[in-house]
Amino acid sequence: MQAAQPALQKLNRWLKLTLLSVLTLIVIGGIVRASGSGMGCPDWPRCFGQWIPPVSESQLPPDYQIKYSAHGNTAQPFNAARTWTEYLNRLAGVTVGFLFLGLVWHAWQVRTIDRSQLTLAVVGTALVGFQGWLGARVVASTLAPMVVTTHMMVALIILAVLVVQRVRLRSTLSLEIRPVNRPPMFLGWSMGLGVGLSLVIMLGTQVRESIDTITDNLSIPLPPNWTQIVGWGLDIHKWLAVALFFGLIFFCRQLIDHNPTNDRILRQIKWMMALFITQLATGAIFILLNVPSVLQPIHLGLAAALFVLYLELILTP
Repeated sequence: MQAAQPALQKLNRWLKLTLLSVLTLIVIGGIVRASGSGMGCPDWPRCFGQWIPPVSESQLPPDYQIKYSAHGNTAQPFNAARTWTEYLNRLAGVTVGFLFLGLVWHAWQVRTIDRSQLTLAVVGTALVGFQGWLGARVVASTLAPMVVTTHMMVALIILAVLVVQRVRLRSTLSLEIRPVNRPPMFLGWSMGLGVGLSLVIMLGTQVRESIDTITDNLSIPLPPNWTQIVGWGLDIHKWLAVALFFGLIFFCRQLIDHNPTNDRILRQIKWMMALFITQLATGAIFILLNVPSVLQPIHLGLAAALFVLYLELILTP
């Protein structure tokens, strides 16, 4: 075991980098949506039929809007900023793919110590491959809401696989010396809050898609009565988030009462609650200021980070 410590430490560092890269990619995806760049490249895997996208309309054929139209609709006029925003998002996705291949390699080095590391790394890599294919479907469907929401759901599953791998590896490295004393009904509460958190994120994605439909992908301004147009999806999203916040307070209070001297638990709960409060604040700003685009990727990134912290909290033995 002692001889394998360097390999385990390398895997731990690579795992942290991979987890951070997935969170970063989610934020970049939020920037793509907030800037209306989802169809900046109307084809996949190339962009306007090129591996390196054009920087001006003069580099495209005169009939490009007809050539790259979808479902009988004329393609939008070329916008270099949107095209390159979407293209950089794709490059970031490819980078994540290579990081997962590296994760498989590092997990292979420690397979005799913990074979689950290799299994989880392979599962995560397969999910990333599926996510890449799903990204192509997003473009082919011209940002169909259900496909976009599924794309986000798969991203959360990838994060969950990485968190499980990270928790198991930290246990193998004996980084978590003090076990967690779990309060009564821990399993029921943790599963209920986890499902609730996932639903809040999914509903938020649906609300964002509804806003895109209203503005026709940011080509027209958002009307003042957009909250009424979006309807019940927004109401469920915001009130479920508030209910989840108070449920999380109760759950964390129980954890603290059963682990009063566990500094790791206290530190994780503080970070998690700070993220949640910030998340609620950005949500309120969205409604008050008619969805400012600069806050959208931040809101999404905080949700993903909160999801990771929550999973680490409940999965650590």
